Amino acid sequence: MVKRSKSLKKYFGILLCLLSWSAAAERQFDVEVIVFKRNLSPEVVKESWPEQTPAVDFAGSVSASNSASMLINDLQVLPEALGN
Repeated sequence: MVKRSKSLKKYFGILLCLLSWSAAAERQFDVEVIVFKRNLSPEVVKESWPEQTPAVDFAGSVSASNSASMLINDLQVLPEALGN
């Protein structure tokens, strides 16, 4: 338990250094971190993931950086997303 506590202190120390470094940056972002504890041991959980995922169908999608396609599809970028 003591070893785990020391490693957690080290990770939180690194996290605090990174957060203080980002405060000096020109742009700032809010970051939320959610920490949770598992209810079950990883050995008990039987998860399986496919080796290959199916291809994503981008038909009907519109690039937000392409002004012409946005205009044709009567779409607009929200004011908050413009990076004021």
